[in-house]
Amino acid sequence: MDTILLMKNICAYPWRHITNRLDGTVSPCCEYKDLITKSDGTPYNIKEDSLEDIYNSEYMESLRNDFLNGIKRDICNGCWDLEEVGAKSKRVRHLEYLKNNKLWNENEPTRDKLPNEYQLSLNNSCNLKCRMCGPWYSSSWLKEDREHKIYNFNAFKNQVSSPNSRFIVDVEDWIPYVEEIEVLGGEPLYSSAWYKLLELIIEKGYNDNLRIKIVTNGTIFDKEILEKWISKFKQVDISISIDGAGKAFEYLRTDAKWDEVKNNINNFTQYMKKGENFKNNFRVNIHSTLSWMSILSITDLDKTLFSNLDSYEVYPSLTFNWVIEPVWLSLPFPPKFFTEFLLEELQKQSFYKDSIKHELLNYLRLKKNEILHNVDIEKEFKFIKKLDQIRNDSFLDIVKDISEELFIYYKPIYEKVNTGI
Repeated sequence: MDTILLMKNICAYPWRHITNRLDGTVSPCCEYKDLITKSDGTPYNIKEDSLEDIYNSEYMESLRNDFLNGIKRDICNGCWDLEEVGAKSKRVRHLEYLKNNKLWNENEPTRDKLPNEYQLSLNNSCNLKCRMCGPWYSSSWLKEDREHKIYNFNAFKNQVSSPNSRFIVDVEDWIPYVEEIEVLGGEPLYSSAWYKLLELIIEKGYNDNLRIKIVTNGTIFDKEILEKWISKFKQVDISISIDGAGKAFEYLRTDAKWDEVKNNINNFTQYMKKGENFKNNFRVNIHSTLSWMSILSITDLDKTLFSNLDSYEVYPSLTFNWVIEPVWLSLPFPPKFFTEFLLEELQKQSFYKDSIKHELLNYLRLKKNEILHNVDIEKEFKFIKKLDQIRNDSFLDIVKDISEELFIYYKPIYEKVNTGI
């Protein structure tokens, strides 16, 4: 086996990791755009199937073998594309963490009979209605959908957190193998199910060697709960999901207030700063899923995190990926003149961390000539405008703040659309 090829193309997730969707279906990681399936093609489901069967399935063995043989599946292009422009993908960041902690030998990958790492969504309890989300991942979205028939989504009969879910019934079987749990939502800090599961882990005594990562929208800060988790678990990481700043942030993440979230960022990062509050087992990461609407506000996140680095004992981090869906927020959706505008504007902006600017510019250059096929522009704008009318918001106001030329281009398209409201 070519060791250089193995180091270049290997991904550790299939040997260590499982992630689930709220319907119970599972994938090797959240960037992997396919489901783990049975031999007859039906998806496995953690509400019904055992984790041992899923993790040791023919599908997973085939995926592992492809990586060992240097085969790069197109379905993993989310990582390959980032690496092509010099950015650190989820795959690379994961490998670096494992190597630094001596948890991975890329020349001889091994695994336990059950996963060591979980990225889990237990239910859709959430206090926001983000435009890139929907009723399947947010209870607030679901309530709005039932009232206004936006998606006409039929809620899952049982959540993964339901008492009769196979995943919950088997909890004491898989807990002993766990080294890391990444807590997703909905919004996990808004969900009682997560508090109950973490309390159970503490009660059973599996917390001392467990790293937990809470992926939160940043709207909730509970000092008492956070300090309890810091004291009980080996490592606590907070990953705050923020897709921009200011007006664009509030438009994309309906019901969130930028000033409140910005204040909570400071509340979380206080435990990484010099002084009596410093906690050596606590880290904060800001993860931004960028769209054409939010990319120019990334400098505000850079400034919020890095303008006073001397105060930190350990630095926070800022990572990002790019919106693929909904299509109207993806980078190739606007006209090409706007991508050139973004490149020019980013060149003018200053960053405390030059590497962030470098990655953003490289990605824009990579994607500037990409063309979206079979996109129904009228359908996309009907959706945008319908949400604006329901939420008393304005797409055009946000666009005008970004680019007058784009505002002039989109205004007649937006105004022509009839939503039926």
